[in-house]
Amino acid sequence: MKAYKLKDILLDRKIYATKDDIYPHVTLSKEGIYDKNERYDRDFLVKDKDKKYKITKINDICYNPANLKFGVICLNEYGTAIFSPIYITFELREEMKEKINIKYLSYILTSKNFIEKVRKYEQGTVYERMAVGPKDFLNMKVKLPNKEEQDKIVKILKNVDCIINQYEKLLKEKDEFIRSQFVEMFGDLKINDKHWEKFDKLGNVCILNPKKSELISIDNMEISFIPMQAVSENGNIDLSETKLINDVKTGFTYFAENDVLFAKITPCMENGKGAVAKNLKNGIGFGSTEFHVIRPKKVINSIWLYTLTSLSSFRIEAQMHMTGSAGQKRVPIKFIDGYKIGIPPIELQNQFAEIVKQIDKQKLLLEQQKQNYINLKKGLMQQLLTGKVRVKI
Repeated sequence: MKAYKLKDILLDRKIYATKDDIYPHVTLSKEGIYDKNERYDRDFLVKDKDKKYKITKINDICYNPANLKFGVICLNEYGTAIFSPIYITFELREEMKEKINIKYLSYILTSKNFIEKVRKYEQGTVYERMAVGPKDFLNMKVKLPNKEEQDKIVKILKNVDCIINQYEKLLKEKDEFIRSQFVEMFGDLKINDKHWEKFDKLGNVCILNPKKSELISIDNMEISFIPMQAVSENGNIDLSETKLINDVKTGFTYFAENDVLFAKITPCMENGKGAVAKNLKNGIGFGSTEFHVIRPKKVINSIWLYTLTSLSSFRIEAQMHMTGSAGQKRVPIKFIDGYKIGIPPIELQNQFAEIVKQIDKQKLLLEQQKQNYINLKKGLMQQLLTGKVRVKI
């Protein structure tokens, strides 16, 4: 194993271009790079037609300095494209191409272990804007075996990744079925094409961002802390990322069992983060102010409400109402408060919730099978990071 400083391996690619038909416009997430038009495109917010975008190329290591805390770092397997100039994109130095398998290096740099180490160099006073600059990133060290060993390990990890991706595809299909079932049962709620008798604002049928005082006393009581990274894009809360705490501080978002959590900041909102709060210690939880909390009243089912907020139509409209700086836009609570829709009878909402619960049982089995391979990958990654991995092909 040989130790390298990343600055001796990677070079900050600082090439820019205006938006035109030459390069596709993409965005960045921890899952990878994808076309802007596949999710939510904010180009309508950009007034400067001559704005400069950063060019990234195949096999670059790319990350978002302010969202590294959320795991937004990946290998460019998309190809040559342009994205926001706030992103950092590194290319492998020419003289290192015979020594480094970039895929192997990307496994290290996208690991939770590495991200936690590099986050020690975050700068900034506001949590949402705390960022790791490229200079500090490149000063990090990594240990690498010889190229032949790297190639063997990459082959194994690629096979495991392929299986994990298949499970993720099946899970996404289940989520898409739930959303299509929602539209089939309830129609377009914004225009109320199924003519539901009740047509009202969410602010009138929900309690929005309830205050700490609206919960029972939480002094000297253990409650669940749920950080943003514990909430997934498919409505799950990773309990391994949560913890119990009784030293409750001010400046947090508080919620109760069955409240709906809605990620209000970019890119978490765009990526679909959200969930129904479940399995909370003493029925109470808290997290950072990156969440809006939507507490349904008696006429609203929590699962029905969460599904509504996960629809692309809801999130696209939410995106159009975002405020704040380019790096950290957020959805104002007044958007949710004033969102007016047809409200189906609670009995029909409950029927839909039962359908979701049955599908969730199927998803649970898939999640468990997927987790087995994730655990296998974690074990291999731990060996990789400690330099103790030994492979046989």
